[in-house]
Amino acid sequence: MSLNCQYDVLSYPFYLRDQSRRISLETVLPLPENVPRIQGVVGGDLLAEPPRFVVGEDQITVSGKLHPYLVYIGKTDEEMYRGAGDEELSDEERGNLRAPREFGIGWRDEEEPIFEETIQFPGLRPEMMVDVDTVAAGCVFEKEGEDRVVARSQIEIRIHVASQKNAGILTGVTCVPADRFQAGKEQLLVEEIVGMRRERLNVQAPLLLPNLKPGLARIVRHSVRPTGLAWEVNRGKIMVKGFLDTSLIYVGSDDDGRPTEIFTNEWARNAGNGLAFETALDLEGAEEGMTVIPRVQVVRAELERSSQRELRANVRLEVEVKVSRTLTREMVVEVTSPANEVLDFQKYLLEMEEPLGESSGEVDLDLMVNLPFGQPGMDRLLGWRGSPGAVTVEAGEGKVMLEGMLNLQLFYVAETADETRLVMAEWGSASGNELPLAGMIDFAGLKPGALLRSYLSLENLNLEMTSERTLRLTGALRVRALGRTPRAIMVLRDCALVPPVDPATRPSMLFYVVQPGDTLWKIARRYQTTVEALSRSNQVMNPESLESGQKLLIPKHPMAAAQ
Repeated sequence: MSLNCQYDVLSYPFYLRDQSRRISLETVLPLPENVPRIQGVVGGDLLAEPPRFVVGEDQITVSGKLHPYLVYIGKTDEEMYRGAGDEELSDEERGNLRAPREFGIGWRDEEEPIFEETIQFPGLRPEMMVDVDTVAAGCVFEKEGEDRVVARSQIEIRIHVASQKNAGILTGVTCVPADRFQAGKEQLLVEEIVGMRRERLNVQAPLLLPNLKPGLARIVRHSVRPTGLAWEVNRGKIMVKGFLDTSLIYVGSDDDGRPTEIFTNEWARNAGNGLAFETALDLEGAEEGMTVIPRVQVVRAELERSSQRELRANVRLEVEVKVSRTLTREMVVEVTSPANEVLDFQKYLLEMEEPLGESSGEVDLDLMVNLPFGQPGMDRLLGWRGSPGAVTVEAGEGKVMLEGMLNLQLFYVAETADETRLVMAEWGSASGNELPLAGMIDFAGLKPGALLRSYLSLENLNLEMTSERTLRLTGALRVRALGRTPRAIMVLRDCALVPPVDPATRPSMLFYVVQPGDTLWKIARRYQTTVEALSRSNQVMNPESLESGQKLLIPKHPMAAAQ
């Protein structure tokens, strides 16, 4: 009688626990020579480029560039407006005195701050699959003279790691004559990573101001945000497309080109005039039905004034896709035989994370927001930007539960008897006045204890004044959650039929000295016994931990010891 075993290698990703680090930076930023000097700081924001990183043993070094943008009140040339001697000011000079003096300036290229941070990450290895996000968590600007500011920034670094593991498995057993042995099998769902692609994409397009809006004298602030992301897979290509919502705060101009008031305008997907983008990434092996994780980040966004009614948008995006598929693998977990036959097995505990699928949904937002204490009341809203902050995601019974905070930045006009000025208000961890964010989405079959990876984005965010100090915030948090469940299963790596041996031919005390490269499996095959019999006779707790020179007793009655 003979026994034949079929083997295979099981490959699966094992996800390490995410690590995050928040770092603080302080940078002195000088103003360029060709812009007005600073009278007062309104505020600003920060854009973090996709980071670079170097993976080492138990640590990772992350570096990147930051693009700060400052909104400030510029100084006027008093001699221009004062007039000569005691003469009265002209109408044009009076108009210039009343004109908005808000300016916006960004720092790029060699002037931009650069950061580098080394983070300890136990278990990390250079060959692992690593993904790093950097998120600007806030930036405060302080005047340090009329020609420079100090930017105090907070950056959150988020690190995701997957280790590709391989495990030998027994997939089938055949014997001659047939049907002498019975193999018990189990199925596993296994995630297989197909690949990842990343590319830079430039989007250039004109932006026209509506006829009802005044012309453009100068840009104060702008922001660009990807939205409406969609994708499809077709013959090894992944099509990623979406829109860029662009908001603008600007100083208007009259028919003669003179500055007037501060205005705002938005080009958005919901309004039908957002900037569309589309790209195709080649990825061999990608097919319909696979799981695609796309990500689009703004690397750089510039708006240039072409005329009083037209701007030119130049946006550089980084588009990334990760593709995986779910396979069903069958493996042998037990083999039974007649009572007079002895089988030996190599067993081990396989610990992995089995994919559960995914679910998508939206959490409706409806919050009443108060202006921070000490800020002037609102006369007119200009623009806002929001993003989910530190959000924890937990698996419940058929539900994904979310709890965290919302970061919000608002620009508005405040009017007093003496002046009209631009004001910025912020809510978030950097300013210590977080807005709550909580909700849940359905996930059929989800159980408590499951592991989740979530992808969040704000959609249709809108602010409405309800009084000069309160606002109503509405919108939706779009949630995509991918689930995994931990699974531990005892599987067989090998199986062998133990030929019968006559105990009378074996000495009562037979010892073997372990040699380099030996395993209990190899020794059991040599002496026609079983791994279990060797383990019991020598009180070996871990069959994988033999030491060279260790003395082992070979059991005289291997079949009895193994049963």
